[in-house]
Amino acid sequence: MNIPATLARAVERSAESRALIFKDQTVSFGELGEHSARWQSALRDAGVGAADRVAVLLPNGLTFAYAYFGVLGAGATFVPLDPNLKSDEISAILTDVEPRLLIVDAAFEDTARKALERSEVELPVHQVEALIDPERPAVPYEVPDIADDALAAILYTSGTVGGPKGVILTADNLSWSPRAMGERFEVGPHDLYAFAVPMSHISGPLLLQVTVDFGMPLLIFERFHPQQFLDLCNRRGGCTGQGT
Repeated sequence: MNIPATLARAVERSAESRALIFKDQTVSFGELGEHSARWQSALRDAGVGAADRVAVLLPNGLTFAYAYFGVLGAGATFVPLDPNLKSDEISAILTDVEPRLLIVDAAFEDTARKALERSEVELPVHQVEALIDPERPAVPYEVPDIADDALAAILYTSGTVGGPKGVILTADNLSWSPRAMGERFEVGPHDLYAFAVPMSHISGPLLLQVTVDFGMPLLIFERFHPQQFLDLCNRRGGCTGQGT
């Protein structure tokens, strides 16, 4: 299944409806499409194309969602890194995956550069703020021609036995599980899913996909704080949640 196409359909179907909620910000599907298009264009300008791997070191938040759809929209492979990893752990992953470039939140740039010093690869490091110009005119989000079995993401395990291992996921892998989940639980625009695990976990891409497939808004937390989680869900009328 073409993941960028599912976002484009969500924008066409429900442009004004809420898609993502983070802190005091609410982003509609139309805005999600615009931000993802800025990422798509910026990545192409940086020379990213099909078969390239783009690593991101980003905390939970709206930017992670824009990066996910932007990278896939550029025809590249999405490689999210857990911000909780230490520089030597990130170094091992970068050496293994050999990405085209690394995009980081400013708070993690020092960690990223230390990781590169330890790694066996050389690649450009871009702060989000430097790569993505928020004033860049909005352009339509383009849908590339992507095969169902094309490599879409590489997610690294926690490495509880040996070192972290890259799990290869195709577009189909990232599409059918969310569709089954959405249909099984009959979710829709009337629901609200509270998300508090790291978005770099498999749950990040899967829940973003449920959101665009079924119009279910996703309430994103930076991290899991039980009382904050319950208070905010109650203020918003209750929500289905995932947190650790």
